[in-house]
Amino acid sequence: MSKRGFEWIKEAVDKKPNLLFCVASGGSPSGSYAKLAAYREQHPEFGSALRIIK
Repeated sequence: MSKRGFEWIKEAVDKKPNLLFCVASGGSPSGSYAKLAAYREQHPEFGSALRIIK
């Protein structure tokens, strides 16, 4: 599930780099968020315009 979540978020950010992303809290999305963080370490420009709210 976290792989698909990561892919979905990545696709959305790739399509709209300044996406306003409302993050979910709790344990369910943590795997997807960990994959996004790992991807960002390898691709520092990814998400540079992303806007995040909770």
